[in-house]
Amino acid sequence: MTSALLIAFALTGCGGSGGGTGDPTATPPSGSEIVGESPPTPAASPDAAAELDDGQHPGYIKELDVDDLTVTFDLVVFLTGEEAIAEYQRRNPGATDGPLNHTLIVNDNPRLRTLPIAPDVVVVIVAGVVGNPQATQEISLAQLAAMDLRWDKVIFWVTVTDGKVTKIEEQWVP
Repeated sequence: MTSALLIAFALTGCGGSGGGTGDPTATPPSGSEIVGESPPTPAASPDAAAELDDGQHPGYIKELDVDDLTVTFDLVVFLTGEEAIAEYQRRNPGATDGPLNHTLIVNDNPRLRTLPIAPDVVVVIVAGVVGNPQATQEISLAQLAAMDLRWDKVIFWVTVTDGKVTKIEEQWVP
């Protein structure tokens, strides 16, 4: 287990968008804030069709099954810049500032999605190298599952291709 490893994942060009699907042209954030919950949305049935469209999606990993190659994922909306400031002020009437580092994580929907993982999935984590905190390292899915993480505090981006997770990347946060 790698409990000393700071998990928070570096992406090149993966910021968030208001739709929660990720924007590959956005700049990675340098910090984040999680905001409160709205009324719950009913959870999906286990046999729901497409759990997530193809593309990159930010969220929390709730369960990772290396044997069955599945991941249960809590999708979030990852906002940066002006979108983050506007949403923060909407949720905090009277606020004139914005969230830390102009990054906001919105987790209003309790729905969990279970997705199949491609056998050749690429897993990238933040290596936490002194002098280069955004340095990344590629590891195996088994190594990720064995890590002693605070899974509810670490944002990962999953890349879905043809209905399967083909990449899991940790979001770097200072």
